[in-house]
Amino acid sequence: MNISSIAEGSKFELHEGILRIDTTESNMESHTLVSTELIKAKFGENCSIRIRTNCISSKIEEYKINITIHFRDSSGRKVVEPFKKGITQCLGIENHEIDVEPHEGVSKIAVTLNINKNVQTVIEFEEISFVGEEEVMLIDSDLIHKRYNKYAEKRRICIGGVPKKARGTNLIGTFFGFGDTEPSETMSVLHLDRFENMDHYLSEVKKNRSRSGALIPAKSKPYITHEFHLHNFVPDYLDINESSEIRQGKPMSESYLRSSPRWKNSNLLHPKVWKEERTKGHGLFDYVDDENWGIHYGIFHPEPDHFQGDIKVDKRLVGYLFVARFGDAILYSHIIGHSDHNRNGIMHRLHFDFVEEIFNSESPKYSGIKCLLYSGHYQGETEEGIRVGGLAGWKESKLFVPTNLSAYISGDSYDSEILEKIIENIGIEKQGETNSKLLRSYGLIEE
Repeated sequence: MNISSIAEGSKFELHEGILRIDTTESNMESHTLVSTELIKAKFGENCSIRIRTNCISSKIEEYKINITIHFRDSSGRKVVEPFKKGITQCLGIENHEIDVEPHEGVSKIAVTLNINKNVQTVIEFEEISFVGEEEVMLIDSDLIHKRYNKYAEKRRICIGGVPKKARGTNLIGTFFGFGDTEPSETMSVLHLDRFENMDHYLSEVKKNRSRSGALIPAKSKPYITHEFHLHNFVPDYLDINESSEIRQGKPMSESYLRSSPRWKNSNLLHPKVWKEERTKGHGLFDYVDDENWGIHYGIFHPEPDHFQGDIKVDKRLVGYLFVARFGDAILYSHIIGHSDHNRNGIMHRLHFDFVEEIFNSESPKYSGIKCLLYSGHYQGETEEGIRVGGLAGWKESKLFVPTNLSAYISGDSYDSEILEKIIENIGIEKQGETNSKLLRSYGLIEE
């Protein structure tokens, strides 16, 4: 169940399977759009969508609720135009049974319900279900409002100290709550510390596969994965970025493309002097300390005599991660593959190989990592008000779960400029206290 948009200021809650929406105190700046997720539909001889509503109060005698039924294929793409029907809502309980015609190629179905922004009402959706060969309820606990799910599990994590150039602090206030303050967006989290080792993780993914379709690519395929220095593979990197104009339903940001000013330096597009060791003593990654760093981790296809500028590399970069660590957490900042290779499962392989690196590496930079983060859990492609799977489905197949994170900083050595930026980011008003004392009072710093 997804609240894609709702009249500004409206209240809503889900209790024992009943969704209540209260728009009586709303500013009426947006419609109320309730969307279900795509679900597998097993069509029988007589199929229908069953909706039961209960209008508790309304300022007008009756109003319309516009119902749209969406028909999609197994990948979530439209098969036929949606079926639309308006139903009349009065005070009290209304039951509606809408016949659903099966269409060739349809394997998934979703429903959206739209109430005009001018309607001030308190209404309960007691049932939204699909009736086919079996009955499937479409109201569940995954209730989202502006990408925040108050029903998601909660976790408190340490983001380490804040040395100069520390990572992760810009997420405080958005993806990380603090003290009694909730985050504004629910994070997608793979809780690595809940698995004993890589084999345990893979076994749990396989158990989940029958439901979510997780793919674990065979190691026998010719691809190889490892950390890499971006400046040795900039041409391949840009080829990956430009291999598809649309990603997750949106055009690629210009900063990823050759046309961006950041790539005008000919030494980047035609590597000559970049070596494996860029930062003396620390190898391939942008290093602050063992709990604050960033690396590029790539998947390569062997290709003899393949060059990047004047550097002979004998392999083509076809997908990459940029991964940042801060304290207990590690974050996928960028994850993208070449469209010509994605059908070979390269992004699944890239993820599993990197997680294996975390579990099995003896490097201190991987020690103590408890969770892997991947942006907002409900981010991803939407069409006509419904989320069509895509990124969220990919994450859930790898056992990422929606989590409301609360962060704290450890230790007593801080970079003063970073503390200042944190205070500005979360909107704390200064009252003559030191920055560290102020952040302690908000539960953001612990000794």
